[in-house]
Amino acid sequence: MAAAVRKELRVIDPALALADMRTMVQLVSESTAARRFGTLLFSAFSGIALVLSLVGLYAILAYSVRQRTAETGIRMALGAQRSSVMRSILQQGLRLVSVGIAAGAASAWILARLMTSFLFDVKPTDGPTFFAVALVFFAVATAACLVPAYRATRVDPVVALRYE
Repeated sequence: MAAAVRKELRVIDPALALADMRTMVQLVSESTAARRFGTLLFSAFSGIALVLSLVGLYAILAYSVRQRTAETGIRMALGAQRSSVMRSILQQGLRLVSVGIAAGAASAWILARLMTSFLFDVKPTDGPTFFAVALVFFAVATAACLVPAYRATRVDPVVALRYE
């Protein structure tokens, strides 16, 4: 199409110079390239931060439960049921996680207003996004409590007592 446009312009005015012909899509793409790059970097770093925080959350909760193996062994030696021990560990871990999610959501809600220049077609306080992230953190935290708690309840009470 560029050749046809050049030909018609030569017919209309042969002295008119037409050096750089681009489509509107190319012009818009070039004008928003810096913003798109900033958004891409911001998204990449936030994704890395999300993964690191999830791994850290899992590690901290798993370590916390692992430290309670002797306590779990004592409870089970005294007759506690595996289900009650598991429920106790989950309640304690998820209580801390719930407080952390609430504090994080409140902080994110406030700080999201600072990022409005990076967002395209998304409100800074997008409810479904906040809910999805909180749900992911809650699921990882549940796994972080459940897996070590399950292992701790499967340990022989005598072995757990000797551990200390």
